[in-house]
Amino acid sequence: MTRHHTKDSRTEEFPVAWANPTDAHRYWQQHSQHFPHQVTPLEFDAFVCPVMESIGYAADRLGLALRGWRPMRINTYVYRAVITNENAEDGSGVSSTADDAKMQAASDDLTRAWKQEYLPEVQGFLDEFEKLDLTAYSNSDLVDVVDHALGWMERLWQLHMLTVLPAYAAVNEFTDAYHDLFGDGAALDAYSLLGGLPNKTVEAAQVLWDLSRDAAACPEVARLLRTVPPEDFRDSLDRTSAGRKFARALDDYLHTYGQRGDLCSLTAVSWIEDPTPVIRNLASYLEQPEAAAPAQAVERAARERDQAVGAAHERLTGYPRPVVSLFDKLLNAAQTGSALTEDHTFYIDYCGVYQIRRVFLEAGRRLSDLGVVREPSDVFLLGANDLRQALTASGRDTAVETVKSNREEMDHFAAVTPPPVLGDGEPPQLRGAFGRFHSKMFGGTAAGEDVESQAEPGVWRGSSGSSGTARGTARIVKTLAEAGRLVAGEVLVAPTTAPPWTPLFSVAAAVVTDTGGVLSHCAIVAREYGLPAVVGVAGATSTISDGQLVEVDGDSGVVRLLESP
Repeated sequence: MTRHHTKDSRTEEFPVAWANPTDAHRYWQQHSQHFPHQVTPLEFDAFVCPVMESIGYAADRLGLALRGWRPMRINTYVYRAVITNENAEDGSGVSSTADDAKMQAASDDLTRAWKQEYLPEVQGFLDEFEKLDLTAYSNSDLVDVVDHALGWMERLWQLHMLTVLPAYAAVNEFTDAYHDLFGDGAALDAYSLLGGLPNKTVEAAQVLWDLSRDAAACPEVARLLRTVPPEDFRDSLDRTSAGRKFARALDDYLHTYGQRGDLCSLTAVSWIEDPTPVIRNLASYLEQPEAAAPAQAVERAARERDQAVGAAHERLTGYPRPVVSLFDKLLNAAQTGSALTEDHTFYIDYCGVYQIRRVFLEAGRRLSDLGVVREPSDVFLLGANDLRQALTASGRDTAVETVKSNREEMDHFAAVTPPPVLGDGEPPQLRGAFGRFHSKMFGGTAAGEDVESQAEPGVWRGSSGSSGTARGTARIVKTLAEAGRLVAGEVLVAPTTAPPWTPLFSVAAAVVTDTGGVLSHCAIVAREYGLPAVVGVAGATSTISDGQLVEVDGDSGVVRLLESP
């Protein structure tokens, strides 16, 4: 069942004044999967716009009949409209056969492109920005650094889209071929052939696990981890020699894996700046048995992968050799694509964005010293042009008023629930490679409609993310700051998840998210950990009550209420 959202009627609490009247007739969908919370003006200018506009660049490079996503910041929330080519075959805006062939060619070349072109370019940027002594620049020179960073943000997300579109297309092509050949299995069977592959997300979780074992082997560190508040733990280590030794290992971890926050965001405080989420995860890992180690989950998934590949080859016995060769080719491309969906996130979405965040925080520090903003992080209340002007003497008075006005806007709409859709346009009919990417990444249908999440009382429906069934107490966790509330065996219910949330997958019995599809981060990692997952359950965090006993059926994409608290 699908639900066709129309323009929301709550105009009094969420008024919209369309600067361009034609925008009122588009289909604007809140982009809650990647931007579930409010965004500041600088976050929108310097991050959201490059992210959204990069898909048009990649579509042009890949030869797809798509113009891209058009972002709009409406009452502090991010909305997007899909802009298509009017002259595409069948009038859908996205041609099918032509797009499929072009995307297949890009998927076939992805391993070479990532290793020889994209990753070296990203690494060059990371090396350059890590070496920058931002305090050495004058204010006028820092404006040039800001512009340089903005240029790199645009380029990073172009590389992101050039990677993820072929990567997801490779996975989709393989799963489609698998079900064409073996259509009698469960919907998620094909993904078992893609699990247990090394990637940076699981690597970061395993290194943190190893650190927790080091803590367990040192009674003094283990005692501190169990008794000292997470926000004070790092400082407490400096009081003993054993603590200082562990602190060096922790700092090494943060330097390598801590260039990220709760979500991929310019405004998210990184773990390097505040390691409290890492300490909470360490403390949680400390109490877990060895069987909960991320490496154990990956090894289990790898064994299942090998068995599934072997079983598939047995079923291919008797097929013509070209069919078997094509299957193996698609499988290899899909395995590469599956790993890159996580690896690119580490290098681009987190390390890259962190380095650019450093530039803006330096600008914020200077504006704070000048009295333009109260604290460095208030710099994000300025737009990109406002920031340039604020770094010069002539624009500072205006910047003070801009910050005040934008803060008031953020405060006002913080308590307002944004409508899921604005405008009276029809959802775009996305077919072909991009349509499949869109529905499997974001959930719903390729036409842009949402799955009806609660068609009957006590039953929530979403998309199958990871196989299996589990029962447990629902624990609503909207940010990583609330992660300490989740205890072993409970069902994690979250708006969305990102790589920094991965340690929670060693604790939870199952996962449910408001957003996402079978190729979302949550679904991919849940399959690695063998956790049942239902994704794209619209409104799960607001309609499932904290403490309810629920059953999560990852195969059918259904969550059932068993008992209220």
